[in-house]
Amino acid sequence: MADTGASGTRIATLPNLITLARLSCLPVFLWLLFGVENRAAAAWLLAVLGITDWVDGYLARRMDQVSNVGKVLDPVADRLLFIVGAGGIVVDGSVPVWFAAIVLVREILVGGATLVLAALGVTDWVDGYLARHMHQESELGKVLDPVAD
Repeated sequence: MADTGASGTRIATLPNLITLARLSCLPVFLWLLFGVENRAAAAWLLAVLGITDWVDGYLARRMDQVSNVGKVLDPVADRLLFIVGAGGIVVDGSVPVWFAAIVLVREILVGGATLVLAALGVTDWVDGYLARHMHQESELGKVLDPVAD
């Protein structure tokens, strides 16, 4: 792995490679869903991609490979996986549009609140209150404090 010596400036880390692998699987998910019409395989792939989201964050913290690139790339990958996954299953007809709309609105609200709070520098409050109450429900804790144990 390339390491420039300064914490956070590393690019080629195992967690970043896992995140890139997650992103590269998006076309495979769409191919499984629409190309070969194998909903079960597409669902399993989406589940594995969701698990690897946790794995790359865990490895970044435990292996001291948290990087500035990863802090940006991982949330971007999360959003792309969500948009492509949710969009794919709506287009496929696997879920009703109203359900997907509710999930999408919730995601926009949480993501918007994350950006506003981060822009305001409200990380102490987020670390204290929101991280305890919302971390399991959203990506808020990871986005605002990606190196928390």
